[in-house]
Amino acid sequence: MADNSHFFYDVRLDSFLPDSHNDLHGPLAVLNFQTEIMEQRRMLVGGKDGYIRGYEALHDTDDGYAITSYVLLPPVRLAGDEYHDGLLYELIATVPEGSGDIDYEVRVARSHEEVAKASAFLSGTWDGEGLQTTVRPRARGASAVVRLSNGEGRRWAIEQLVGVVRPVGKTRVA
Repeated sequence: MADNSHFFYDVRLDSFLPDSHNDLHGPLAVLNFQTEIMEQRRMLVGGKDGYIRGYEALHDTDDGYAITSYVLLPPVRLAGDEYHDGLLYELIATVPEGSGDIDYEVRVARSHEEVAKASAFLSGTWDGEGLQTTVRPRARGASAVVRLSNGEGRRWAIEQLVGVVRPVGKTRVA
């Protein structure tokens, strides 16, 4: 479905974010529509097919297509410094009411650069609401990231994600 990939600038986050659409829905023109009526404020996108579309956070589909989304959380040093490895011992998640399932991946490597490209050490799904079953990846490395995504094509949210780490020794050289 995603034939049209690009980046957009989010003024709230002060950063560029990736976005993709069906080729006919791809943007030809965009407008940050502001009005005194809060519920009507939104980003409007004029597509190649002649329609004007608006982003709405409460929808699960876009013209019948499931909306996929993910976030790659910033990398963290597992031992707190650049010279030691750490062990990601536990992940404890809290999922708010009304959220869809959340797929997670844990990635570990020797550096922040490597961990961004690393394959998943452990993956799974948090379903339901509230406090989730504790995940114990026991993943050793210098750096780790967690990737979260909507598991079932529904909108999702994470209320809290806590990682328990401990230092385990000097960083291993390949």
